[in-house]
Amino acid sequence: MAVEDSKCDNADRVGEGSSMGRVPVTESSRISISIDDNNDNNNNTSIFNPNDITKIKVIPCHLFHPENRITREEAIDFNYHCKLGLKIGSKQNDTNEERLKEIIARVRDMFEGELKAMVIDVIKKECFARNIKWQGNPITKIDHLAKAWADDDTLQEGLWHCCFGAFAKEVDWESEYEQQAMEKLKFEYLEDEQAQREGSNRRGNKGCIAKLAKKVKRDIMKTINRKAAKTHGTILVSGCAPEIVGEYNNGKTKYKKKKGYSDFHLNELMHT
Repeated sequence: MAVEDSKCDNADRVGEGSSMGRVPVTESSRISISIDDNNDNNNNTSIFNPNDITKIKVIPCHLFHPENRITREEAIDFNYHCKLGLKIGSKQNDTNEERLKEIIARVRDMFEGELKAMVIDVIKKECFARNIKWQGNPITKIDHLAKAWADDDTLQEGLWHCCFGAFAKEVDWESEYEQQAMEKLKFEYLEDEQAQREGSNRRGNKGCIAKLAKKVKRDIMKTINRKAAKTHGTILVSGCAPEIVGEYNNGKTKYKKKKGYSDFHLNELMHT
């Protein structure tokens, strides 16, 4: 059996343009997925090229969890919502199920790489602007930044603004990164699911790529903090919802410092 040129249904699932200003989706630009069950030389014969920027690739907004193993349920939902037309058997590890899981994993890996590059680029630019260096040289790798932080705890305020303030200046920064990455890689969410997400800032209502952006930055911060934990022990944290303990003589709010943590707060003048 061969299923060729399966597409997300135009009338029911995908609009001609996105409410977020993405590239309009036309019939000729939609993704084509071809699955050939007659090819005995390859156990996985799904043809899916996520790097093909000539086509718009339409996916559910909850296609994957940002870090857990791809599940059978996610494969079934992908098949159903995008009307791929594959028959998935009732047994675990069904052939078509595994094919769809691989497709989902490839899409997630691709976005993870793109988002990681975006986050690191912002952090490096902020480090350059603040003249933060390692061994006298500009920061070109996150590992160098981690070593600089481990060697010198006086960098804590500057690094906080590089790693947190630079992102806090954007309201819902992960959704902004999601949009940019999807535009670059030519992906869109199904229109009906996009409509359900609009008007809500609840984290649980964000798309899978926005959630992946948060996970990517969290992993980068773990890398930076891991080395410092072995030297001075101070950990850079986002400083969300700090405890107010009083007021300074000049009228500014006084916050409680958490032992072993570096808590700073966004100064918008530092990120214009």
